[in-house]
Amino acid sequence: MFPLPGYFIFDLDGTLFDTGIDLARSVNFALAEFKLPTHDLATVISFIGNGSLNLIRRSTGEQGEHAVRDIHQCFLSHYLENCTLDTQPYPGVLEFLQSEVRASILTNKPDAPTRKILAHFGLAERFETVFCGDTTPARKPQPDGLLEILRRACVESKDALMVGDDLPDLGAALAAHVPSMALLGGFGARVALLEAQPTFSANSFADFSRLIHA
Repeated sequence: MFPLPGYFIFDLDGTLFDTGIDLARSVNFALAEFKLPTHDLATVISFIGNGSLNLIRRSTGEQGEHAVRDIHQCFLSHYLENCTLDTQPYPGVLEFLQSEVRASILTNKPDAPTRKILAHFGLAERFETVFCGDTTPARKPQPDGLLEILRRACVESKDALMVGDDLPDLGAALAAHVPSMALLGGFGARVALLEAQPTFSANSFADFSRLIHA
């Protein structure tokens, strides 16, 4: 039987929500504004990880390095306006969050679109702590945000579970001595996630939820 954690810390993009289409739209809008080549959805998704500035860096490559911060600001403005157009929770997410489990969010995504997405789906008050890329003590894979969440919750590392879809999530969990659950159907590369040896893994959020409630 799967050991039931006393506390859950969730990543956002690729874990709770499929945000890929909205992210790709805003990335390509910003690239086009600066007359740089755009990318298909799969390519943009492969660039996701370690925050939106790094997403833009990977999307622009060497061609846009001189203007990456301006492109990033253009992206942020467009994305904040459009971040809920096609974003959807993964199957099983809303049902899981209707249960009485204790939970927080630790994401490298900026605070403003994170809060907008949560509010859009009626989750603005659902989580005890929401740490974002511009509000956390340190961004994943650094453990600081995860440790501060646990300190506020009065929960020991061994009694929590970090749930995410990419290497920064697993890295933060490892550094904080928190068990990890890798969701293999998100934005992260499946092979790389398994090579990182998470404590547990599941193909999807729905599979993870079934494990918890088995």
